[in-house]
Amino acid sequence: VDFKEKIEQVDSELKSLREVRLRIGVELNVAQDKCQLYESELNEERNGKAHVITELESSQVNMKEVEKKLEREMEKLSNVIRQLQDEREASIEMKKEMENARVITEEKQRTLLAEKNKLEGDLELAGKEKDNLALELLQNKEALQKVEVLYDVEVENMKEGSQQLDIA
Repeated sequence: VDFKEKIEQVDSELKSLREVRLRIGVELNVAQDKCQLYESELNEERNGKAHVITELESSQVNMKEVEKKLEREMEKLSNVIRQLQDEREASIEMKKEMENARVITEEKQRTLLAEKNKLEGDLELAGKEKDNLALELLQNKEALQKVEVLYDVEVENMKEGSQQLDIA
């Protein structure tokens, strides 16, 4: 019974680890999608800024004002790039952590599976040992019965011998 409970417990932990593994996979996919979205937003922002710069240079209206505006836009773009790079680095770090968690989860699953297999093997050996002991017990009972019968026969023979000696 203890082995079965242990196996059920190990099975339950395996199921729980599989659920965690699936959730981690989903979270990893979401993080990857987010990263791709940030990169496309950055490309769109870059394309938009490049278009603004081209328009400003071609019109050459009030050059100082254009340069200041360009400077502000570039600063914003730089901030956005920095922010996106920071977010990307955080996303990469999160991916690494999720991958590490996945690896640990898989290792734990392998360990639990090995433990389950060992317990199943132990349970099987215990069952065989029980069967062997039951067979041995049966054989010992049969031998004991034979000894008892032989004992009863010997006692009876002794009684008969004693009676014959008493008669003689």
